[in-house]
Amino acid sequence: MSWRPFIDPLNVVWPGADNWWFLFLIPVSFGIALAYKAVRAKDMKRYPQEVVVMTGQIVLGMILLGVASYVFLQWVLPLIAPME
Repeated sequence: MSWRPFIDPLNVVWPGADNWWFLFLIPVSFGIALAYKAVRAKDMKRYPQEVVVMTGQIVLGMILLGVASYVFLQWVLPLIAPME
């Protein structure tokens, strides 16, 4: 039986990978920045710098979204809809 990436767990391909899934954010962000800046860059001399900056922006943005989601679920939501 073959592995189906978005349906089967990651443990099928790489045992223990479910503990380190968040590290895949870095290569995915780098790939997105690489492709986006290849199309949008005006000057190819600055292309590597722009890719690195955009990769950092994506990773930082995802971390901030995670923190905001955590704060909302743990602190704001119980104030809005208390469990009784």
